[in-house]
Amino acid sequence: MITEAGLSKHRVELCRFAEHLTLFPEHHAKDDFLQKLKDYGVSDLGIPDATLVISYFNFVNRIVLGTGIEADEQEIKGYKY
Repeated sequence: MITEAGLSKHRVELCRFAEHLTLFPEHHAKDDFLQKLKDYGVSDLGIPDATLVISYFNFVNRIVLGTGIEADEQEIKGYKY
């Protein structure tokens, strides 16, 4: 659960934003997430940045999950996840 992760309120709200954008992209602009982000100090430029990062990870994950791509142990050697 997001609130149990020990994150600041600012980061909790960004996580909620990411979850909402991922699960309900068609309803996103109609909800008050953008105002909540601004209320917690996210700048007007920070909101599109967060949206782009969240969208990119959703995009890449769908490619990987949709194609069944698996990383070779040698390919990921040295990366820290």
